[in-house]
Amino acid sequence: MFKPVNPKQSLPEMEEKILEFWEKEKIFEKSLEIRRDAELYSFYDGPPFATGLPHHGHLLASTSKDVVPRYFTMKGFRVPRRWGWDTHGLPIENIIEKKFSYKGKRDIEKNIGKFNAEAKKTVLQFADEWKKTVRRIGRWVDFDNSYKTMDNPFMESVWWGFSELHKKGLVYKDSRISLYCPRCSTPLSNFEVAMDSSYKEVKDASVFFKLKLLANKEQITANGSEYYFLVWTTTPWTLLANVAIAVNPQAKYVIARQGKEKYILAKDRLGSLGGEYEIESEMIGKDLEGIEYEPIFPHGIENGYRVVTGDFVSLEDGTGIVHIAPAFGEDDFRTRKENKLPIIENVDDEGKFTEGEWAGENVWEANFKILKDISEKGFVFKKENVSHSYPFCHRCDTKLIYMSQPAWFVKVSELKKRLLAENEKISWHPEHLKHGRFGHGLETAPDWNVSRSRYWGNPMPIWQCEGEGEKRKEKEKRERKRCDNLKIIGSFGELEQLSGKKLEDYHRPMIDEITFPCEKCGGTMKRIPDVFDCWVEAGSMPFAEFHYPFENKEEFEKRFPAQFISEYIAQTRGWFYTLHVLSVGLFGKPSFLNAVTTGTITGADGKKLSKSLGNFTDPNILINRYGADAFRFYLMHSPLMEGENSNFNEDELKDIFKGMFRMLWNSYSFFVLYSNIDKFSPESQISNLKSQNLLDKWIISELHSLIKNVNQHMENYEISKTARLFPEFIDNLSNWYIRRSRKRFWKSENDEDKKEAYETLHHVLAELSKIMAPFTPFVSEEIFKNLTRPNFSNEKIDGGQAGEESVHLADFPKAKEKIIDNELNKQMRLVRKFVKLGLAARARAGIKVRQPLQELMVNEIIDDKLLELLKDEVNVKKIGFYGSIEKNPGIHVEEEGNSVVGLNVVISDDLRLEGEARELIRRIQELRKKAGYEVDNRITICYQGGSKIFEKFGDMIVRETLATGAIENEGTDFEIEEFFELETAPVKIWLKRI
Repeated sequence: MFKPVNPKQSLPEMEEKILEFWEKEKIFEKSLEIRRDAELYSFYDGPPFATGLPHHGHLLASTSKDVVPRYFTMKGFRVPRRWGWDTHGLPIENIIEKKFSYKGKRDIEKNIGKFNAEAKKTVLQFADEWKKTVRRIGRWVDFDNSYKTMDNPFMESVWWGFSELHKKGLVYKDSRISLYCPRCSTPLSNFEVAMDSSYKEVKDASVFFKLKLLANKEQITANGSEYYFLVWTTTPWTLLANVAIAVNPQAKYVIARQGKEKYILAKDRLGSLGGEYEIESEMIGKDLEGIEYEPIFPHGIENGYRVVTGDFVSLEDGTGIVHIAPAFGEDDFRTRKENKLPIIENVDDEGKFTEGEWAGENVWEANFKILKDISEKGFVFKKENVSHSYPFCHRCDTKLIYMSQPAWFVKVSELKKRLLAENEKISWHPEHLKHGRFGHGLETAPDWNVSRSRYWGNPMPIWQCEGEGEKRKEKEKRERKRCDNLKIIGSFGELEQLSGKKLEDYHRPMIDEITFPCEKCGGTMKRIPDVFDCWVEAGSMPFAEFHYPFENKEEFEKRFPAQFISEYIAQTRGWFYTLHVLSVGLFGKPSFLNAVTTGTITGADGKKLSKSLGNFTDPNILINRYGADAFRFYLMHSPLMEGENSNFNEDELKDIFKGMFRMLWNSYSFFVLYSNIDKFSPESQISNLKSQNLLDKWIISELHSLIKNVNQHMENYEISKTARLFPEFIDNLSNWYIRRSRKRFWKSENDEDKKEAYETLHHVLAELSKIMAPFTPFVSEEIFKNLTRPNFSNEKIDGGQAGEESVHLADFPKAKEKIIDNELNKQMRLVRKFVKLGLAARARAGIKVRQPLQELMVNEIIDDKLLELLKDEVNVKKIGFYGSIEKNPGIHVEEEGNSVVGLNVVISDDLRLEGEARELIRRIQELRKKAGYEVDNRITICYQGGSKIFEKFGDMIVRETLATGAIENEGTDFEIEEFFELETAPVKIWLKRI
């Protein structure tokens, strides 16, 4: 006997029991153990921060990282799944700052030890919640052996990687313009800012200001008249660091008189004057080079306050003249180098002015004060407000600034050709990312700023000499200067050998206290205060999780590169990017071969999921309501798995739960119920399935077609395409195979046809449980366990795996090509299409399906063996084949594509009488349920009225209702009775169970 199945079973409750079974029997551990010596399948799991609770986006990535490893495990591979934690960086620093009510870096620096100790204690505050949620969605992962980026072994491997890059000449120190967060007092990488949630629409002042010429070239002389450059900016606060103005060398510029003043600006931007003007002369930008002007905020600088040229100057907006503040702009900084301009650095690491009238004020807060000041002094020609997209810190939501920063860089520019070449070896999903978002990002990538002036992070292993040395100059003259000795340490052992000290914890401030003598001058080597950008740790994960090269060298080399990796699409500029840069830089090849990128989940309102907006339901609530299987499947079959953004719609999740999952459960429940009634015992192998029934042949053919397509899509990492195969198959199984085969299960005699129906349905459900197991691990486990490990048999059933404890220990099915009958599958699809059109014609005519009709006309040839199915489903006496079908008063026509049907809706007396008989059968079946009869109970029928119906169709009524006979007589001692007012005659029915 099979374990009885509750047709109304709560699927979330069922899943909880499956979780208990997995844990008690250690099924995950066994899935690894039984394949201990199998071929390795490697995948990398991007470690999350445990500083917040998991949300829909985390579960999307987590599910994809469970589906693929489960599939390849069942395909016979050994698939280790080790969890990791991201532990360093601004997320945890921001939490600790709020906890201690710190206002910025100065507060932290009073006691870095206390700050970092609290960070270490707090970093995994939500780890238990993560474990609960990951467990509940059915993801199998090794939490007990997890790695953490803050652990010494991981940190040491990162040191090694950096030192190796330095040995290869790929690391250098320079001052560069970076986007900088004044609140966090640290620069951000370009790719970090390019990720989602970093840009917002803001309104800023668009200022057109006047700069008076000091000296004129011959082309611009006019009897001592005063001339002004008309210059444009959206950041008035940067004018305090202005050292030059720039024009486009090839663009046309003019002198335009407006009133009493004369302005120089680009000819294409004359509209900026906003009124009448007269053009006096014209020149190209190159002619203006070198002309000097009066600064608004003068400084004692040399070689400044003059016109320079640059191709970056745009004529799309402004005036075609921009001001240059090298400390606060990428183009500005580059222009400074090209033109040997001075630089004014007047903003500190908290974004506050260090000098002048606005000293101590934040630059953005001072911005409008500065604008007001230059307006009152007559420098402003006009001002407007413009809306534009501007970057914000994705951690603390502070408006960023561009600022000159001394920093350490990885020379991505030198790696670019190799990065692009190795990208060709990666299979991207969706494919357009290879040469699109990811490839283009590689082509345009600047050198990577890998240093951060922060605290809770992996300290950069760079020691520099603090002493003074000597350098021999011309004519043997000696000059004292600071020693330039620098050392990058590649291991803790190397540091211990140099300093004689070994630490238990290599974080700040302990590591800052480690010094050693300078080998060049005898001075003291001291570590620079910076820590690594945490993206360096993310990109180092493939080797650092193994503490490579210090141990596990062979294991790392087996797993590198990974066959599979998955994250959301913004990681093409984040984790995917850093993995690729470090892997190519260190090992000369990509770190992953197949990348599946997901889109971003938004709320039903189209906005990003947000607690403050309240536009999503807690995923745990949804899982408890609909089950993890439904939640997983909803995500995996969605456009999200094709890299597209998608709204999370609970109604769609509900439809999947009530649709495909209930349909599957009802099919399973139906099989178990009738199998137990008939004491059915399944035989062992598919080779024993020799049914000649067309429906059996068809569903087995469809099953193996499904197996073939699932394997093909999964091996190509087409996860959503795979998932979308299941609803159609389950619909075929439930709404066609089982519904069309019900009479075979219901009939009283246990003949060969009935046995073949049981064998077929058993085989299909057991195999389907294996095929769906990676996507829906819970319901697949329930079905597999009950159907392949029944109490009545110790034999091997379906593929020789009845002895398996779990579907997840079974091998994934292989398609038997000889069983697939593509023509039969095609013909059955055509029949179902004609059924749908025929029923639509009935609905349009307002005729119930129980009412037989004379003919359904179709425009395509149907195999003779399938005609009875079509006739029975549409309930017609005849199927007619016609080249063309035209509407007339007795014919209702329906079309879909090239398929057309015509339904004869004229009802004869005999047809009407048969319709009454079918209506009577329905009423008697309802009476059986009302009386509480079991599905296999036999009954006796007594009736009064409707003699013509019983005279002509009595045998059919008896057969369909499991009756032993129908007697025209008033029932006595019967259990239930009811009076029916049929269209042709009133009828009273009595039922009695035998």
